[in-house]
Amino acid sequence: MPEPKTLPYGFTPPDHEQPSPAHCAWLDQAERLLSSFERTLTAPLPGQAAPSLGFVLMAADYLWDHHGEEAHFGKLDVQGFSTRCTALLCTEGVAESFTRTLIAFYGFLSETREVELGTAQAIHAQLLALQDEHIGRS
Repeated sequence: MPEPKTLPYGFTPPDHEQPSPAHCAWLDQAERLLSSFERTLTAPLPGQAAPSLGFVLMAADYLWDHHGEEAHFGKLDVQGFSTRCTALLCTEGVAESFTRTLIAFYGFLSETREVELGTAQAIHAQLLALQDEHIGRS
């Protein structure tokens, strides 16, 4: 049996607090919306990648980090979120999947009235600009 590892002298592991009830409610809402969105997706055409649904959860985490209990998908700062994901978006092919997924998700949020139409359209336009920006870099 291996010997238990001891922590280095003076090292204190970070506290991992349990999420608050509000944070749990936000995560439940994000997962519910993601599940509903996933059910609306059709099979991708040959040669076309399926949406990467993890990007939606990344957006939910970003929104919680910036808005806490006031988190809402209508508050997405596309520029701030893309800056947070810069390293990921520089990976070949990821930026297109990232923007395509979020564009489709915000279309879904608009259709289901989870996000007001005008807000969803503004976020959609910002995502299209981000997509164009990354296509221009390719």
